[in-house]
Amino acid sequence: MSFRVVGLSNATLDMAFQIDSFPILPNQHQFVDGRLITAGGMANTFFVGSRLGMAMEAIGYIGGDNLGKMWQAEVIDEGIRVDRQIVFPDQPTTLSIALVDPDGEHLFIGHRGDLKMAADGFPDPWRQAIRDADALMLYGWSYLSMGAEANLVALEIAKAANVPVFFDPGPEIPHMPAGWLEAMYAGSTVVLLTEDEAKMSLPAAQSREELAQQILNFGPELVILKLGAEGMMGHTAIQTDFQPGLTVEVVDLTGAGDSVLAAVVLSYLQKHPMAKMLALANATGAACVKKFGSGVNVPTLAEISAVLDQSDSPYAFS
Repeated sequence: MSFRVVGLSNATLDMAFQIDSFPILPNQHQFVDGRLITAGGMANTFFVGSRLGMAMEAIGYIGGDNLGKMWQAEVIDEGIRVDRQIVFPDQPTTLSIALVDPDGEHLFIGHRGDLKMAADGFPDPWRQAIRDADALMLYGWSYLSMGAEANLVALEIAKAANVPVFFDPGPEIPHMPAGWLEAMYAGSTVVLLTEDEAKMSLPAAQSREELAQQILNFGPELVILKLGAEGMMGHTAIQTDFQPGLTVEVVDLTGAGDSVLAAVVLSYLQKHPMAKMLALANATGAACVKKFGSGVNVPTLAEISAVLDQSDSPYAFS
């Protein structure tokens, strides 16, 4: 059986450039060899999910420009459903430019356009897509690009249909009202975020376990802290597990968190124990950072499996 997974997010096209170094300064021009133009944003998660064998669907808005056509063409080529997306003919597709240095550090420059939920409310085709899904994915990026209400309505629809919700708030946390963020935590089944993002959303610096517990207190079933090269920590009401990171050559950090989300969704739906879930997520993130760019360059199942084999992991996607 192929799990059906829906992601609510506006389409984003990524342009990535491998620069010589930071900082970027006026009149100090850099002309580099490495570049990639690809569907990005939640498409990173769609691509990994599809490559892991899930049936992925994108719902949300997309601009009616050539960038939007490029985005859809790539996503369709990966077997991802897009027919319930809504096109804004007079708006540009969201564009993100990523600058990546030799150490894998990156900087984003973006333009969202005005693709917020229409006055007539949450579209019926999106409601049906969520009801029919085995899982719903929501991103913090969508708070700013789509509007707060769309995400909360999606949560309500999923909850009524007993569809698990996976929420990654991302680095946009400082722009989110506390009440909205807490409602998103409360309505989600699994919350994934970095340790820094957790600290931004909570009042004071604390231990990792305390950070995870405070988020768990809002209502999710599982909180996963992404700890970069250190690995990952998972926390529930009855269990805390830590999986150390894997040693790989880092080329680019872009898209790693998005890739991890796909691995977590599949592992959760397959009812894996937490240790296996975190190990598979670690390997997926490690396989991603070994490559430049995101989108079509996110890892394949074979690349993730190779990382697991090289680390002598007892786990595999199955």
